[in-house]
Amino acid sequence: MPNSHTRPSSSSSNHHHSSGHAGTSSDAQNFPVEIFHHILEHVPRTTLTSAARANTAFNEVSERLIYRHLELATIPQALQCFESLQKKPQAAQSVREFVIMIRESRNVVARLGPILSTVLQSLSQLTALHLAVEGPYLPALNGCTFPRLITFSSIADLSPNPAPLSEFLVRHPSITSLCLGGDTPSNNPDLRNASPISLPPTALPALSSYMGSRRLAPALVPGRPVRRITLAWHSPNVDFEVGCIVPSLGRTSAPVLSFSVATPGWSSVLVRAVAACLPALQSLRLHNISSDFHNESELFTTMTSVLRSFPDLTRLEFPCHRNVRSILDMEAESRTAKQWAGLAPCLQTVIFPSSRTWQRNDKGAWEPVPAR
Repeated sequence: MPNSHTRPSSSSSNHHHSSGHAGTSSDAQNFPVEIFHHILEHVPRTTLTSAARANTAFNEVSERLIYRHLELATIPQALQCFESLQKKPQAAQSVREFVIMIRESRNVVARLGPILSTVLQSLSQLTALHLAVEGPYLPALNGCTFPRLITFSSIADLSPNPAPLSEFLVRHPSITSLCLGGDTPSNNPDLRNASPISLPPTALPALSSYMGSRRLAPALVPGRPVRRITLAWHSPNVDFEVGCIVPSLGRTSAPVLSFSVATPGWSSVLVRAVAACLPALQSLRLHNISSDFHNESELFTTMTSVLRSFPDLTRLEFPCHRNVRSILDMEAESRTAKQWAGLAPCLQTVIFPSSRTWQRNDKGAWEPVPAR
């Protein structure tokens, strides 16, 4: 790259030296933008800021890269960023991923909501939007259309009206990855497991990954090509809710290959339902988030009884709370892994509640993976 401090390698006239010196600045201005972009996209954010201030030739490219990924964690930071985006329409066009993760935002909805709505509508090139804010911020999605949006996540409150979220999802058929939380349980026992939102069957035709609330899954997963499902099932009534939720997960337009769920304790009812409804699984992860309920023996018995239902299963995980002590020692884990591989012939990896990982080697023997 031209450098204004580079001296000629041989002697020259003052005129020649002056012209050469002046030419370096001109050359920098005329350098192809692609070269600047290739160099600057690999430097730290602080360097980008310095480059933008140092040379007008760098400014456009640096600013484009600075605004490509925005992550806001505080209200003052958000307000400052929103103001900058409103003053710089070109910068708004550079934003590809927008992450807003602000706690204690419930009391500033009236102040933050309208400007958030205005800013979002200016980000026409957005490919990923993550909206993690406390309070009823969903109206900020009204009027927003992002033709290139692929990833969307939100834990904004669905109450009192989830319609802005439903309408937003309908307007964005390009979404492939969706993460939703923020559902508010109903006080009506008959509606406690009902989804707060509903979508027409034609919505989200490209959806391949869903993560989030188990209550929203029945409204979002069926009829769509979802291959990966990750559920937060933080309910004390898992066994009673299984029949309302799991069967719908098996009604996708493509086989579900990966299923992960976090529950308080391991539920045999859930395991049997998953075996019946999701037989094409290649990866199954059952996470016990309880620190005092660890029905491990029951889990292993149930898994042994259903593993033949998963002919393509390659990975099995049982993470749990760090306070839980596994009932299996290494020798017992080795025997269990070998037994399960006889029931699920494609099984290659098992992570037990002890956190030990076992893998099948090329000779078919099971070996523990050294802890990192």
